[in-house]
Amino acid sequence: MRDPFAAPLCGPEGLALGAAMEAEGAAQASIAVRTRVIDERLAVAVTLGDAREVVMLGAGLDTRAHRLALGSDVRFVECDFDELLAWKRARLAALGIAAEHVEQRALDLADVDGVGALLGSLGARSRVLVLEGVLAYLSEPQVRALLAAIVRAPGRNRVIADVGGGAWSALFGGRIRAVAARRGAPYRTQLPHARAFFERAGYRVEADVSLVDWDAARSEPRFRIPWSARLVGGVRDVARVIDAEPA
Repeated sequence: MRDPFAAPLCGPEGLALGAAMEAEGAAQASIAVRTRVIDERLAVAVTLGDAREVVMLGAGLDTRAHRLALGSDVRFVECDFDELLAWKRARLAALGIAAEHVEQRALDLADVDGVGALLGSLGARSRVLVLEGVLAYLSEPQVRALLAAIVRAPGRNRVIADVGGGAWSALFGGRIRAVAARRGAPYRTQLPHARAFFERAGYRVEADVSLVDWDAARSEPRFRIPWSARLVGGVRDVARVIDAEPA
């Protein structure tokens, strides 16, 4: 997978920040695999389903609206803090990257009423909601409230989200969590039993993908995990992608 928009969008300052964080916490492999898995699940939801709207909750500098060929009739709605979206619009415009099929909405995911209002304003369509690199930064009550708001929203709202947790994360993820905390974005939630968590929240889980297992099936795995460590059950829970719909 190559993202031709990542480097020009981030700019030299963003690349330098990413390199510094990688040197401290070594999370690049996990992020790259997570992105690939979410891309695959999103393609399944759109090409094999009837969803023609993709809502990126906590979109950040995500470029799926520009790099994925999901069809000219698929509309993207990017939601994040207003100042971040404004910066992104300005950078994309300076790069000459068109965004006719992308709508941006200012949103704080901790504002459950705001999330409900936004989804209500989009109407009773079939859509996919992508939560990538988001849930870990919300408290567990906030995650529950967010998932509940999606269940209550009109339309068919399929959720694709990455989650972390489990024994492996508890033992070896401390370095990454410490880096995130020093950068002012501490992890607040880890879900060791992600499928059960989503099911209790009122969802039917369509796919529960271990990033470690998915990566291990590739000819050139990104995770550098010794074979002996793979025998430990908790390694499979270091990070997962959940694909689910309200039951």
